[in-house]
Amino acid sequence: HRIVRVNLKTQACREIAFDGLEAAGVSDAGSRRSETETVLMAEPVAFAAVDVELVLDIQLPAGFHLNADAAWMVRVVNRGSTITQKTGRSACLPLRIPVPMSAFAEHHSDDAVWDVTASLGYCTDAKHGVCVPGELRWLLPVKRNGTARSVTLHGRVSA
Repeated sequence: HRIVRVNLKTQACREIAFDGLEAAGVSDAGSRRSETETVLMAEPVAFAAVDVELVLDIQLPAGFHLNADAAWMVRVVNRGSTITQKTGRSACLPLRIPVPMSAFAEHHSDDAVWDVTASLGYCTDAKHGVCVPGELRWLLPVKRNGTARSVTLHGRVSA
């Protein structure tokens, strides 16, 4: 379940995160597990000591587009603590998620594995299209004291 606060005047939405409150079937690491879930392993990255950016290059099935009216959500967790969480709306991909260095330093040892989850809605291009929810999950090994200012995570959702 998600709790999203919507400003009716501006249509801006913001997801409310509760650390430590997890859905049924959640592991100690704070990430959902299922028998059919695919977890994508990303290449390790060593970030510079500055704010960084995650670029989520999500491929949709042929004949589908991102639903601009549905909020997407990206959450980054390290050892059960939320590093950052962003909710937004967009008609195009990729999604760009800023990760402030202050949050990075607060929830991070020298070596860590970030659990990155993206939830979004996408629809068929037909006039009376069908919209479906999608979710992707990556494990991203990260280190400090590197030179990278961004990393691109690639993934494909199914129809």
